[in-house]
Amino acid sequence: MRTKMPFHTVTAIKEYLLITIGLLVYVASWTTFLIPNQLVGGGVTGIATLIFYTTGLPISVSYLAINAVLIIIGLKTIGWKFGIKTIYGVVLAGIAFQFMPRIIPADLIQAMALDNGKLVSSLLGAVMSGVGVGTVIAQGGST
Repeated sequence: MRTKMPFHTVTAIKEYLLITIGLLVYVASWTTFLIPNQLVGGGVTGIATLIFYTTGLPISVSYLAINAVLIIIGLKTIGWKFGIKTIYGVVLAGIAFQFMPRIIPADLIQAMALDNGKLVSSLLGAVMSGVGVGTVIAQGGST
């Protein structure tokens, strides 16, 4: 006899799967459109990008360090359920920022980002980033 998974388990799996997809879209937008054109967005990723441009410190390192402080503050004020999804999202995005440039071929990044120019890249990067973050937030997570 086959047993069904409880509804809350199926819902949680769906939420984390969508958070993962949203984060990968978000990081891909930065990797393929924004960073190669030296464009900066807002938030922690924007600060981490500025640190990268000025010091060469990998975005993943400063992204994780800044978010670690914010997570500690957030866990006390927002709660554990949101906090767990946020920790998941931050860690996954930090890992993705480290490895996505190695996964996406350099010639594809060249073709998509640098050949399109800064205006088109900023528009495409913003749309992709917005879709990714929107997907994450819709599932109760954060970047």
